[in-house]
Amino acid sequence: LGASAPYLLPLLDGLVFGRFVFERAPALAALVVPAVAPLFRLYRGTPFFAFGIFFALYVLIVRNTGFSRFVRFNTQQALLIDVVLILPQLLGGAVAAAGVPGWILEAGSSTIFYAVVASVVYAVVSNLRGETPDQIPGVSEAVEAQIGTFFLLRGTRGGAQAYAGAQRGTGERGEE
Repeated sequence: LGASAPYLLPLLDGLVFGRFVFERAPALAALVVPAVAPLFRLYRGTPFFAFGIFFALYVLIVRNTGFSRFVRFNTQQALLIDVVLILPQLLGGAVAAAGVPGWILEAGSSTIFYAVVASVVYAVVSNLRGETPDQIPGVSEAVEAQIGTFFLLRGTRGGAQAYAGAQRGTGERGEE
């Protein structure tokens, strides 16, 4: 469950995209908003708090090989989802100012919200099942490239060659 905690960052940052969803589903808003409001106020209301949390997670967990790969993978993935949200946040104001029809803004914003929620729910459920949530298109592949491979053979940082060699019964790097 601790590996899922970093997913609060993209969830909190993604809530702003749920504005139209909450307007159309007041019962959902009544359920979600009071539950996250105190944390959201702290996260958004304290200057540099979000950046501090982001930086701390990256330095203290992602880059720390003392943590399990599972925890590091989940933390990096949560941070990357959070980074991906920067572009729509930056473009949102410009798109609205450009006079884009409201229905397009609503559809785009709601799609982003649903994508963030789906990603977070998928990650948390996978974690609860003891599985690595490595099927988020684009994001998981990027995290995999940054964190490295799952296979650590005889003290090396294996990679595809070492894994292939181990499968053939040859040396660490596929040598005979």
